[in-house]
Amino acid sequence: MRVKYWEIIHCNLKKRGWSLGYVSAVDSQGRTIWIVDAHRGDGRRFIVHSDEKLSAFVELESAITRTLSVALSRYQELHSISQLMHSRIRCFKQNISEQRLRRAQRCGEAVTLGRRANS
Repeated sequence: MRVKYWEIIHCNLKKRGWSLGYVSAVDSQGRTIWIVDAHRGDGRRFIVHSDEKLSAFVELESAITRTLSVALSRYQELHSISQLMHSRIRCFKQNISEQRLRRAQRCGEAVTLGRRANS
């Protein structure tokens, strides 16, 4: 039995967690169109139509991949911003700790573990 390309795309999308459905219909000019729908539990949904079944599945896969690629790059951008902010916060906290230590040393106070200790 020969596997068709649209079946491979269908199988790959199902493995990635997509629920799929497809149907053919005839438009007002008598042409057959294919409608393919994919959705997931996270609320994402894609619907495409084409005059060929394979073209509809290729377009669906392309739309999903493109959207997830954009989402991934946005996530990576936000992640790098988050890391930068955490780095700046650590640096800020370290500067404050060093300032408190210098102030305590100027005042002649003993300092332990970042807290003042009464001598």
